[in-house]
Amino acid sequence: MKVLRIKVRADLVGVAVCLCVLVTACGAPAGDGAAQVRPSPPVAAAPQAAESWESMARGAAAAATTTFGRAALEDGVVTRAEYEQSISVLVACGASKGHVINKVLRYGLYTFSTAGKEGDTAFRECTAGDVGTVQSIYFGEFADPEGRGQVVTAECLIRKGILPVGYRFAEATFNADMDGLLKSSAEESRARQAYEMCEYNPLDRAP
Repeated sequence: MKVLRIKVRADLVGVAVCLCVLVTACGAPAGDGAAQVRPSPPVAAAPQAAESWESMARGAAAAATTTFGRAALEDGVVTRAEYEQSISVLVACGASKGHVINKVLRYGLYTFSTAGKEGDTAFRECTAGDVGTVQSIYFGEFADPEGRGQVVTAECLIRKGILPVGYRFAEATFNADMDGLLKSSAEESRARQAYEMCEYNPLDRAP
């Protein structure tokens, strides 16, 4: 499993909101006609100590370019209904470009699939503005409400027995630790599934 972080907006009052796209092997190399599986734009960069998801959302509202974006962000909370609306806007955007964006509810959030490079391009274009920002902040509120960062993922993996009790989390080395663990695990499939779940929904929250 490879984790990519993609900048969506760098003008959110000085805050760069990032997307974490989990790419899983689909049995075929990426390319024309290959199904590309990707999640709802996952978690934005965790807020710094002096801010919160609320202040991040309000800052993003000031930079929003659509009525939908401003309405979803200006009160500082992206609701489940607003998240669901952003999914509908995303799917409609793909359709307007001639591409089907399929959605699947997974771990309380949506994952998507498109076909080929053109579908991938359409997906990125459709999540580049307010839709991506709304989904990214909702993902952060859902997966990491206190803005603690990857430590919540590590704690989830400890609870699931993937990481040992007593594991010392260090942000600088966590991704490398996980890469090594997944490559060496005797139960690779179980470890990868747990890692994906803990990335999306480390607190095991209901939608």
